[in-house]
Amino acid sequence: MIWILRMAWRDTRTSRRRLLLYTASITLGIAALVSIASLGESLRQTVRSQSVALLGADLVAESGDPFVAEAEAWFDSLGGEQAREQAFSSMVLFPRTGSSRLVSVRAIEDGFPFYGEFKTKPESAGTSFRAGREVLVEENVMLAFGAQVGDELRIGTSTFTIAGAMVSVPGESPGFNLVAPRVYMPMRFLEETGLTQRGSRVQHRVYFAFGETFDVDALRNENREQLREWRVRTQTVASRERNLGGAVDNLERFLGVVGFVALLLGAVGVASGIHVFVRQKLGSIAVLRCVGATSRQTLAIYLVQAAGLGVIGAAAGAVLGLGIQFSLPAILGDALPPEVELRPSWAAVGQGFAAGVGVTLALAALPLLAVRRISPLLALRSTIEPPRRTWRDPATILVVATAFAAITGFAMQNAAEWQHGVGFVVGTGIVFLVLVLLGLGMMRAARRFMPAGAPYVWRQGLANLFRPNNRTLLVILALGLGSFLIVTMQLTQGLLVGQLEVSKDENRSNVIMFDIQSDQRESMRELVTGLDLPVMDEAPIVTMRIASVNGETVQQLREDRARDIPRWVLNREYRSSYRESTNDAERITAGSWIGRVEPGAEVVPISLEEGIAADLRVKIGDRIVFDVQGVPMECEVASIRAVETRRFQPFFFVLFPAGVLEEAPQFAIMTTHVRDSAESARLQNTIFERHPNVSVVDLMLILETVDAIFDRVAFVFRFMAVFVLGTGLIVLAGVMASGRFQRLRESVLLRTIGASRRQIARIQLVEYLLLGTFASLAGVSLAWFGAWALGHWVFELEVLPAVTPLVTAWLFVSSLTIVTGWLSGRRALDHPPLELLRQEV
Repeated sequence: MIWILRMAWRDTRTSRRRLLLYTASITLGIAALVSIASLGESLRQTVRSQSVALLGADLVAESGDPFVAEAEAWFDSLGGEQAREQAFSSMVLFPRTGSSRLVSVRAIEDGFPFYGEFKTKPESAGTSFRAGREVLVEENVMLAFGAQVGDELRIGTSTFTIAGAMVSVPGESPGFNLVAPRVYMPMRFLEETGLTQRGSRVQHRVYFAFGETFDVDALRNENREQLREWRVRTQTVASRERNLGGAVDNLERFLGVVGFVALLLGAVGVASGIHVFVRQKLGSIAVLRCVGATSRQTLAIYLVQAAGLGVIGAAAGAVLGLGIQFSLPAILGDALPPEVELRPSWAAVGQGFAAGVGVTLALAALPLLAVRRISPLLALRSTIEPPRRTWRDPATILVVATAFAAITGFAMQNAAEWQHGVGFVVGTGIVFLVLVLLGLGMMRAARRFMPAGAPYVWRQGLANLFRPNNRTLLVILALGLGSFLIVTMQLTQGLLVGQLEVSKDENRSNVIMFDIQSDQRESMRELVTGLDLPVMDEAPIVTMRIASVNGETVQQLREDRARDIPRWVLNREYRSSYRESTNDAERITAGSWIGRVEPGAEVVPISLEEGIAADLRVKIGDRIVFDVQGVPMECEVASIRAVETRRFQPFFFVLFPAGVLEEAPQFAIMTTHVRDSAESARLQNTIFERHPNVSVVDLMLILETVDAIFDRVAFVFRFMAVFVLGTGLIVLAGVMASGRFQRLRESVLLRTIGASRRQIARIQLVEYLLLGTFASLAGVSLAWFGAWALGHWVFELEVLPAVTPLVTAWLFVSSLTIVTGWLSGRRALDHPPLELLRQEV
């Protein structure tokens, strides 16, 4: 072993500059992997902290009744920080103006929110109101009633001072909860109000904070049955994130794709350097075999060298990747959100280092294994005509299988779901196979269809595609796979950001008016439009309950433990609607939509939202009997809908066709969009004067919190895609630069026999023009299908990727190939042939 190490070191004497170049390719690839993965983890934590602020705690337990003793004992056993809240609806009085308003009173204990903060006007009110008999009131309510900070507010039999106006608040659901405006008060004054007597409808909540390492979702799942028995509902950050319509879930999936792309970009950089390194060593292997070295000794010498390259390159790449990450604040300045805390991800560093060494050894072993059983004579000839790999060799099969398993394991570990990881590997394998076939096809076509009458420069450039020591297949694979990965990321982030931009449409509904009676609908439309506001959505609502499902009564379904149907699904009062068509936030996933039936139909076809259909354990064709305010109505599930909740449009669990419920007792909801709190206050004031029975819910506070999360998610999508683009282009440039020694000997020979510098430059231009054009064309074309596959199966988006960026990407990668290839070959043009030949020896 000592002799092997000594020989491995001595062999580097004449090629250390080249080894440094090859190591640079490895370093770039691993730097891309480490920086992308580490930065992604930091950005993920930033979005996570925003999502936690949306809930205000790690866990929320709530019940419509006081918690039973068993539940209280369980809460005490959990430990952590805890804060209580009691919420109820009540009329409040503004003594100065004599006005009253129905509000949602929230009595809270000190400590909440554990994450985020009450944003108020003035800023100090968010904390100061806890110290005295003070309350926080939503800003639009204060504007509507002309209330000011310092005014009195009467809740029940107690009087409080208004400490400030509520601007944003943690702990609220991002969905359309039809609740009154909020007033927050300290819990210790609750009994004085006299509003929580026996029989009062009060929501009881307990907020918990456990810290980052506590698995809240596992705790919730382990105690699901007990919580159901105690009639306790729970929410976690993960469940609240699902209310955002998959935005945060898609972020997790996207970062999983980014990690996989980073690994493959690193592999591309490693592969280019190791391929050239091994090909350059075939002559030295032949000499060693001729002077008596065994095949195992020669294999060991160059594997040791490859391992050294891998260790040095991976270590340098890990350091460079972290350096890139921590230099971003200085580079980006204000473009990086101030709350992003850049922290090193040691898991990413470990993965990057292991990937660098492992991929280097695997890629070096494959060509070196092929010369183990070759005679010295054939080894000498291999410098001109390399031996074919014997894929039946067990060692070769083992190396390939190990590398494939490692990549698959990495993909499964980084993907949000293991099926996605397997899909990434399979899809990339298909792209790899297509690019291999393209490279082999180009080589065969160039050899077979060489135009005899073509100019000398073109014939030489085409011949370079199939001559010994050609890099056609490697360049096609590297450029094609690199451009595929980069463009796929760009197209995918375009799809994801496009969905968020739709969700954050400035003209979306942010005020809901409900309890509108049938004879008030026309008057309400005129009122809203008269204030120069749009009527965004309008829908009738008919209340009903489930009587039976497929012939089984609700009582039988409650007792059937095997079905495990949530109680709330069976017990709730459904607020259903009817219309002739779906809206742009809905998509039929099963069955067919039926928009109208004739009055008097015996069985009514209905459409269920996919979540409620799953909870009820029903499918297309199943029968549900609804009790529509005392009238039984037999229905059949005709379709199931997926609802795009990110659009924040009113949606219904059950939709009926037109022609059935028009005569049923009903009320309507209407939505509009206001630009600010003052406009919202004017609307509420006018409605209260003309239609005091109509309730108004202002969602501006909730939507501001949701928008903050969407902004961060969109930033991560865009930034990570641009970061992958930049690092990917650097890796591709390194791929082209690492191959300059491959063409050095040919250029020297051409210079020796009289070729001019211009002719050699044009020959190289032709070669890289063909390689870059076809490789990038294949890569960007495959990227369109890759982005569509990711959007369809991973992110569940039914939108086609844009086509225009493909042309730009194709032209850019082609130009990058030509320019880099030409720059890497300038050394052969700027020095005399004899000087270059001496350096080769």
